[in-house]
Amino acid sequence: MSESFHVFLSHNSQDKPIVRKLAQELKLYDLRVWLDEEQLVPGRPWQEVLETIIETIPAAAVLIGESGLGPWEDPEMRACLLEFVKRKLPVIPVLLPGTPASPKLPLFLQSFTWVDLRDGLNDFGLEKLVWGITGAKPTKRARRGNRVTPKGKLGGRQPNGVVEAGSEHTPITDSHFPHPNHPSFGEEIKVLDSTVWPPNILVVEDNLNLRINLSKKLTDSGFTCELVRNENEAVDRLSSTLRAIVADINLHEAGGSITGGILLAAKLEGRKIPIILISHDPWYYLPDKDSQMFKKMQEKLNIALVLDRNSDKFYEELIKTLKKTING
Repeated sequence: MSESFHVFLSHNSQDKPIVRKLAQELKLYDLRVWLDEEQLVPGRPWQEVLETIIETIPAAAVLIGESGLGPWEDPEMRACLLEFVKRKLPVIPVLLPGTPASPKLPLFLQSFTWVDLRDGLNDFGLEKLVWGITGAKPTKRARRGNRVTPKGKLGGRQPNGVVEAGSEHTPITDSHFPHPNHPSFGEEIKVLDSTVWPPNILVVEDNLNLRINLSKKLTDSGFTCELVRNENEAVDRLSSTLRAIVADINLHEAGGSITGGILLAAKLEGRKIPIILISHDPWYYLPDKDSQMFKKMQEKLNIALVLDRNSDKFYEELIKTLKKTING
């Protein structure tokens, strides 16, 4: 049964009217949506059906509206998080119209990049949600009722959560730069224009000034870099030329999560790309560096190094590790 659906919508029953509208919008993208009132047969046990769907669905959206999490939505969310741990199930928090300006998301849900629909079910928000569900970013906006069909049976998402090889490589566009009125706009373009392609280092940093300073240091040391702002953009920019990734742990300023660097490392498990995690306080997010838990995590996720930005030897250690990685 679950193979015929793309996404499970976990929601508060008090938000049912807007949830119905959202389901209809997603169907216009040729997505098969699992919504309780459409799938639960009257007079039949429903708990087992929910368990089966959550255990097998390719993606889950946790919808948060004006009323917060519903009484059954909370256990559904926790079940989805367990599936994320077990099989990397994409769990997408979605803020519905009417949600407060500063919503209180459950702690574990805060680690996932959310989709903001508080301004309405507009094209930008819907296409971002479709991207999260399918793993394939819509390349253009099709007319309503004739939207772009996601690639493949499940929209191009592979079992490991990485966008399938051969998907269109998005060129550097305005979305990679600050607004033209920003004082650093020309400076960052200059940094990127001076880069020799293809890049061998992927820099994942949400803060504009830190991104510029980091890229300058690396290019001055002879590396070729590509700059992205969060873990989702990083996955979309993977290439065979990359030899290492430098990622800030906290990427929430650019639509990523507060543990975006760690989530990125988890998504890349098995790809053998060394990742260097950086932060102003890295051990706030990670287990104790001397613990067995961290050592296992470091080995499993191919974490080459964890660096504190406040260290006087931050750049020295970073450059040293990258040169060792690049030169084998």
